[in-house]
Amino acid sequence: MVLILTAASLSVVAINPRWRQSLKNALVGDERTILAKTEGPIQAGGPPFKIFKIRTGEDISLEIFSSVDGGKEFVLNQKIDLQERIDGYFTFRGNATNLVLADIDSDGFTEILSATFDDQGVPRLNAFKYDPTIRTFNRMEAPPSF
Repeated sequence: MVLILTAASLSVVAINPRWRQSLKNALVGDERTILAKTEGPIQAGGPPFKIFKIRTGEDISLEIFSSVDGGKEFVLNQKIDLQERIDGYFTFRGNATNLVLADIDSDGFTEILSATFDDQGVPRLNAFKYDPTIRTFNRMEAPPSF
């Protein structure tokens, strides 16, 4: 009888997404996990940046730290929510990675590339371009002809 009640209770929790998330948070907690780290200058000869891909609970975000004294100390410059919950990998220059700095549009500024999957398993390659006038990264959109 206890086994039947336990199975029925777990079935109800599994069907309801809010209850499932609440149970998961109660059991797992809300700790931060570093999924990836990359660093380098955004512009040739510029100050170094450190970018971390972080999982907090169910969310994945990028935390971007900029140098305040030539690379000895870094401060949080920006946090970007990636909106997907599943970390992904892609091949970049022959290596599997989930976070990279690269100048993909040859404008002299490196972009941030990070792979994720949505809840249906659709892959996303998130690309963020640096805007030097406001010193932040903005999401790049696919060209209209894409």
